[in-house]
Amino acid sequence: MRKFKSPGKLFVIAMGVIAMGVFVISGCDKKEEDSKSKDETEKPAVDKGDSKEDDKDDKQKDTAQKEAPKEEKVPAPNPLPKADADGVVAEFPAFVPVSAPQKFSDELKKAEEALKSSSFQEKRKGRDALNKIIKENEKDSHLARYLMSQKESSMIRRGVTMWKKMKDTDEYVAVLVSLFGNPSDRVRADAVSGLGWGVKKEQREQAAPFVKKLLADTSCIVRRQSLDWLIREKRDLGVPKKEILAGVDDECPVHKARALEALADAVDKESPDKGLIDKVTKFASESPFYHVRCQALKALGDMKVKNAEKLMAKALDYPAGTALVVYYLEDKSPYTFNLAESTIPECGASALSALHGKKYTGSRTEKVKNWRTEMAKKRMAAKPPKNFCISKNDCKKDEEVCLKAACVPIKKAEKDYWKYELLKRCADKQDRPAWKNFTDEVAVASGFGLHWNAGYQIRKFLSEKDGDAFKKNEEKNRKRPCPKK
Repeated sequence: MRKFKSPGKLFVIAMGVIAMGVFVISGCDKKEEDSKSKDETEKPAVDKGDSKEDDKDDKQKDTAQKEAPKEEKVPAPNPLPKADADGVVAEFPAFVPVSAPQKFSDELKKAEEALKSSSFQEKRKGRDALNKIIKENEKDSHLARYLMSQKESSMIRRGVTMWKKMKDTDEYVAVLVSLFGNPSDRVRADAVSGLGWGVKKEQREQAAPFVKKLLADTSCIVRRQSLDWLIREKRDLGVPKKEILAGVDDECPVHKARALEALADAVDKESPDKGLIDKVTKFASESPFYHVRCQALKALGDMKVKNAEKLMAKALDYPAGTALVVYYLEDKSPYTFNLAESTIPECGASALSALHGKKYTGSRTEKVKNWRTEMAKKRMAAKPPKNFCISKNDCKKDEEVCLKAACVPIKKAEKDYWKYELLKRCADKQDRPAWKNFTDEVAVASGFGLHWNAGYQIRKFLSEKDGDAFKKNEEKNRKRPCPKK
């Protein structure tokens, strides 16, 4: 076996090893210090000018952060009240006003002051300035809600137009519904129209009870807009049968017409109520508004009321247009409602197509002509004249007029023109009604109901052909007595 050395020798050896380790470590430390000192000497000196620029940039950043406007908090609209078990709401939520956005509050203030000016030029400048702000910030929800917070209906409607582009926001429907209580019927109608295509289904469901409440609105146009919205949403919200049937009895002709248009969806087509059929038949034959007559005829066709065929055939020869003018309550400005069938003869043809499940191809004029030919074989209508027409577009421009469903040379229409002028002079003068036919009764009675500006066209032709003779006939016609009623 190997023998160990004595303890004394071992101690001496250990001390030597430790001393060598200390020497090595101290040498390493010295090399690191030398390396650091070398790096520091080789490092380029910092330019004092660069240091000042850095300080300047830091100060500018701090200043910009201090001057940057804080994000403005826009108050949320009032939440929509919940409907009761019957889906009825007691009232509309109040509109929450919003202050002007700070980023262009000065520009808005100048534009609004110009709009209040009595000078037309200043108002135009203000309008142009406001339009510019809106165009450059068309998706700014804060600006839209600020405009809707104004008192003038024109400003509110500008805001609504902007808001319609923001259908993705969760507050979209709540803001529009809060305008349902606005005193302007123009604003209320615009707010309803904003609930159309693109609005989320759950939001439309929330809006439905409030739209139904508008069916009792004082404005004819607002009621019609509301019923139209409910009918359009029938796929998701169900057919509003109760509201449609109630609309048939509404005194407003465009509201009544819209209800008649959708009536077939609200009744049992196999066995419709006889009382309702009688009511619709009366509308189709006696309503003073051709807009209503048209939709009543089509409703009878949709419900397959065979007894109404003769009434539909009679409409093929009735010279009247279907456009209807309704006036807003706020400023008495007109709103013209048009139908796809712009004349009563077209309505008769559509009704017959629905009744018999048969459609003719070709133009509108050709469809009416074909149905008149078919009904003439049944002795329910007269044969169509040679130069058949249902509008001025079927006749030669500046040479012919559509008179009693036939294109007639203007010279041959002179006698009917003087009759028209006499009846127009003798017609009772009435205050402007809440609604009226676009085609007046005098034109229909004179045979010019399918050519709305025939009177002007004939007058121009006769005066240019022989001005003196035209003036004499005009004076003679003024002295003629009015026909007895």
